[in-house]
Amino acid sequence: MLNARIIRHTRRAPMGHRLRDPWLCHTCDRSRHFANYHSLLGVDPQLATLVKAVINNEARYVAEYPYCGAFQPPPESGLRPTHNDWADGVTVNPAQFTSFNLAGRAAIKQVFRVIDEQSQATFDENFNFVSYYNWTGGNGALSPQVNNRGNNEPKAYTGLVGTHHRPSDDLSVFAFLTPANAMLSVELEHIADVLEAVGELPEVSHDAKTWGTRVREAIWKHTVNPHPYLD
Repeated sequence: MLNARIIRHTRRAPMGHRLRDPWLCHTCDRSRHFANYHSLLGVDPQLATLVKAVINNEARYVAEYPYCGAFQPPPESGLRPTHNDWADGVTVNPAQFTSFNLAGRAAIKQVFRVIDEQSQATFDENFNFVSYYNWTGGNGALSPQVNNRGNNEPKAYTGLVGTHHRPSDDLSVFAFLTPANAMLSVELEHIADVLEAVGELPEVSHDAKTWGTRVREAIWKHTVNPHPYLD
């Protein structure tokens, strides 16, 4: 990983609050906020170094906390951890997983682990309850509590990847959020294409292509229905 000092920004929130926890979703989705700087990286070495540092920092946290979406600053940033009365003494904030939150080559094993776990059915073939992650929220949480003790509504195996929340932090009652799965499929296939082109990490390329294809096929099989008034 690049040994660079992490420079963090402060995000303005409603009602005058200021949030200092870096959110993965700000660099991974929501109109690809961070990707807008891509065209400037070749002409601004300092910006390129910052981008590498952000990617490496997020990959480090994803590798350690794969189900979390925002984190306290790393020690080398020189920034003091912020305090939240509703989540006292925690490193991550909050442990609120969405399918959009996965990023970083260094965390790729954890990425595939989460994809596999969240694609499993709620009950196995012997009707044993299967749960790798639950989110109950709590006092002060902006999102409502997830049903069934934080495990959401039951789901079957379809090849899609389940999620409790939408990128907006609203609950996703039906676990297989189609836009999130579509983005996941496309980005996994992009990873496979890049790795094949440079001849690196063949096992990662294979897994990315396998999962990308599986999710894509599941989208067309389970989430698309013919319109009753269209041919």
